[in-house]
Amino acid sequence: MTTRISESESEGAHDRFRRNSSGVGLMSIALIGLSWLALVLAPAPNGQDNTEGSVFKLQDSLLPGFRADIAFLPDERMLGFVEIPGGEFLMGSDPERDPLSFDLEWWGNGRASGRPNEPTFFMSRYEVTVAQYATFLSASKYPVTTSQAISAPPDHPVTWVAWTDAVAYAAWL
Repeated sequence: MTTRISESESEGAHDRFRRNSSGVGLMSIALIGLSWLALVLAPAPNGQDNTEGSVFKLQDSLLPGFRADIAFLPDERMLGFVEIPGGEFLMGSDPERDPLSFDLEWWGNGRASGRPNEPTFFMSRYEVTVAQYATFLSASKYPVTTSQAISAPPDHPVTWVAWTDAVAYAAWL
């Protein structure tokens, strides 16, 4: 079933998107980075709840290549972050040219793609580790939704993290 939207409704939605797209870059980074990590879905090795032990043991532990004094970020000049220059880019795809495109992409006026303009931002070159996420949980008192998120070794990527947890981590960082 196809729903037709008037041109004025289309322009209104497009204008609202452009006004609200300034945070899209940061939210996309957090979502992409932590979402694929959550797909791993590895159960806790021993099946037990070791949440508190993991969070508090990290306070005194040392991980080579990471700075315990700065939320276990990489021991590099930019703490593992790289600058992504801002600017306009093509977002979306053309279903006629890309058979894997989503049929729900919509940019108004029948367009399958758009050109948002994003500000410069920084993105980590590495996945978020269990040590980094556990430091966030401990420092922010954010609720642990599942102990499986921090049951892996401290230098492994964090898993079992919901989108809302990823947003909270990105805002804290």
